[in-house]
Amino acid sequence: MNIRVSNRNYKIFIKHKIMFYVLKNYHCRKTKQFDIMRILVILHVLKISTKNCYRSH
Repeated sequence: MNIRVSNRNYKIFIKHKIMFYVLKNYHCRKTKQFDIMRILVILHVLKISTKNCYRSH
């Protein structure tokens, strides 16, 4: 399995999931700010983990 290809596909998949999640919960204003913060954190962690993946292989 090519790590780069699967990694890219995984990132795209995650992005789509997050977009869907945001759109689904957009109408709920009370939690919107918190959700956006959480998503930013998730994306940041993903970026770090994918960087580490590239470095380790």
